Amino acid sequence: RLAGWPIAVVIGVGVGDTLGNLLFAASAARGLVSLTSVLASLYPIVTVVLAAVVLGERVGRGQLAGIVLTLAGVALISL
Repeated sequence: RLAGWPIAVVIGVGVGDTLGNLLFAASAARGLVSLTSVLASLYPIVTVVLAAVVLGERVGRGQLAGIVLTLAGVALISL
């Protein structure tokens, strides 16, 4: 059974996930779906960065290369 701060974390994750889905739906309805879907697909980068910052995990060379190449690809798409 969850109590105390773990329940607050679970509620925060639920609210954040719901808000993310709502914002994605709103941006897909109002913006370019091709750009919105590319930006939404960047969530693995956020996961890697959060793991490094929050959990202190080490970002490997392959992960770092993937982040850089992905961001470069997004920059090229937006031109």
